[in-house]
Amino acid sequence: MKTKHLLWLAIVAIMPLISCGAKSTDDKSSNPEVAYGNNPAFNTDFLKNLEVDVANIPDLSVPVGEQLPDYSYLKLDQVFRLLPMVKDGGYELSDDIFFIKGAKALAGGYTMLLYGFETGDDASLEMLAVYDKDGKISDYIDLGDMEAFIILKEDEDSRGGTARSTSITLSFPSAAEFALDRTVKEGGFQFSEERASEVTDCKMMMESVLRYTVDDKGHLALAEEKEVRRSGAISPKAEYGEKAAMLSLLPMSDPGRIDRLNGFAKEMLAKVGCDDCDEGFCCDILSVVQSYYDSNPQALLAWIYEKRDVENEIVKYLKKTFDDGWRNKHDLTRQIGKLADAGARNYLENLTDGWASDAK
Repeated sequence: MKTKHLLWLAIVAIMPLISCGAKSTDDKSSNPEVAYGNNPAFNTDFLKNLEVDVANIPDLSVPVGEQLPDYSYLKLDQVFRLLPMVKDGGYELSDDIFFIKGAKALAGGYTMLLYGFETGDDASLEMLAVYDKDGKISDYIDLGDMEAFIILKEDEDSRGGTARSTSITLSFPSAAEFALDRTVKEGGFQFSEERASEVTDCKMMMESVLRYTVDDKGHLALAEEKEVRRSGAISPKAEYGEKAAMLSLLPMSDPGRIDRLNGFAKEMLAKVGCDDCDEGFCCDILSVVQSYYDSNPQALLAWIYEKRDVENEIVKYLKKTFDDGWRNKHDLTRQIGKLADAGARNYLENLTDGWASDAK
């Protein structure tokens, strides 16, 4: 079974963050993103039952030190059992692209798993999932890329330019809660032979901490969301982009997350337009809508039906997703057909009838 050093090397050597001073001392995110433990103190029985190799699963609460873990990839049948929403989502799937980055025991006998999902070009996305003692998933958060480095503009001499970095770290103040520290920075960088890029100047930084609790049903709740630090000239694009990013970090079980996203989309429509969902601020909303569809398409479709008589901005972003071929229309038709409510099926079939059918 293949193992993975690649992501760690990318974080350490290829994706340096923009330096804007020391991390805020107001948060509790001093632990590394993933910590390695030879004898992790979490439930592995349900993983063993799926024939998952648990020997190299790091303990998220143990310092990593010098030794890097060898992550074991998962087969698709294992992924479908552990992450059932992935099978019905819009991901392009195959064996050996998902791996478990770490685990942590939570209160009430629940276990948290942090997954990596290899998307190609040495990049990956991360997902958090919570399980009961029998391995039934109780909640889920799509974290996106926990260590992203995006070149915004390259200088004419191709020696550097402007970049944005995003970093998410995970910590555990107690067994019944955890925190995500999200830091976004923009500034200048220069290419070098040793690194893909080296940041040399910082123009903007925003840091926020999100604290989650775990209840006796294994459901996650966002208990606190606060900005702990900011500096520099923050553009409206960065400001609104962060608001959209925070919506993407709401747990799957949160009953109000789609309402919050719809409210934000209406706010953006009033402030900046977003009639065609094509660029600028609208792309941030489009990404969150796609994430919600991927993680729980049934919930999103049921919400659209339930809100059919109120102002609804979600529909146009979902239509854009399929018109532009970002997701497969045949999958959408299948998802609609799985809805138990005949009225919902009929309404959504008529609503989506003219949407493009070919996929990218």
